[in-house]
Amino acid sequence: MTYLHQEEFWVLFLNNQHHVLDKKSLSKGGILENTVNIRLLFKNALRLGAIAIIVAHDHPSGVLTSGKSDIHLTKKLKKQGIMWI
Repeated sequence: MTYLHQEEFWVLFLNNQHHVLDKKSLSKGGILENTVNIRLLFKNALRLGAIAIIVAHDHPSGVLTSGKSDIHLTKKLKKQGIMWI
């Protein structure tokens, strides 16, 4: 993802053997931020019958540390994921 010029949020959908069922770019943002539709993420996971997901996004600035918004989004995804079980 180092070649990207704007933030992109990607998700890998996994089966019970942790093989990739599908990969999808859910959103593209600006240089400094990105908005993720959590409902769309889980809708796709349910449609594919995914057992697990891996999420990732890039920092075009090259900064490798997670910001407050990254940590907040990760906690929100975890909480929402548990609610879908």
